[in-house]
Amino acid sequence: MNIQQQLENLQLAKSKKDVKYEQLTQTYLHQILAEYKSDHKVYNYLNLNESTELKDKAGVYLMFAEQEKNIIFTYVGESTKIWNRFKRHLDEIKKGNKKLSLYKKINYRINTHNLKLEDIKFIVIADNLEDENQRLALEVWNIYKTKTKNYSMNSKICSRRLKCPLGHGVCRTKMQFVIDDNQIKMIISGISKSKKCKERFLITETGNIILKNK
Repeated sequence: MNIQQQLENLQLAKSKKDVKYEQLTQTYLHQILAEYKSDHKVYNYLNLNESTELKDKAGVYLMFAEQEKNIIFTYVGESTKIWNRFKRHLDEIKKGNKKLSLYKKINYRINTHNLKLEDIKFIVIADNLEDENQRLALEVWNIYKTKTKNYSMNSKICSRRLKCPLGHGVCRTKMQFVIDDNQIKMIISGISKSKKCKERFLITETGNIILKNK
C-alpha cells in the first residue's frame, strides 16, 4: 500500500461512522494504543491503590477500555492530580453517574459490552507537567490523535483555558494530515478568538506551543 492510500485509510478510520469502515478504525486504534503501551505503564483499579508514584503528579492521561480484540472507547484528559482523577473516574463509573455526559456515555458502553470495572484502563501520557498551558496543549494533541467518530468519549477538543503563545485565550484548533518525506504527519494549528490576536500557532507532540511563522 502506497503512502497516499495509507493517508486515505487513516482519514476514513478517523472520520467515518459507517460500519464498513469499522475494521479500519479498530486497526488504527490498536496501532496507537500499542504505541502508548510500549512506553507507558497501564493502570486499572486493581493496581491503582499501589501506584503511589502517581500521587500529586500533574499531567495528561488516556482512559480506555478494550474487550478481546476490540477497543470499546477512548478518552483523553488532564489534571493537576492524575491519581485523584483516576479514582474519581472509577468512582463515578461504579456509581453509574448519568448526570454527566462523559459517564453516561461510558456506562452505556460498559452495559452494552458487559464490561467489568477492571476493563477500564489508564495510561499516563506525561506527568510532572506543572505548566497548565503545556498540559492543555498536550491534551489537545492526544485528543486529536485518538479521536474517532465511534469511539472517542471527548465531546470537545480544546479547553477555553488554553492560551496562544502571546497569552490570549479562548483558542480554536484544527488538525490535518500531511505527507512529508514519505511519512504521514499530524499537524495541529490554532488561533485565539481574541480580537487583539491575529497570530496562528502550532502545537507540538510534546505540548509546546509555537508561533506558526517562527
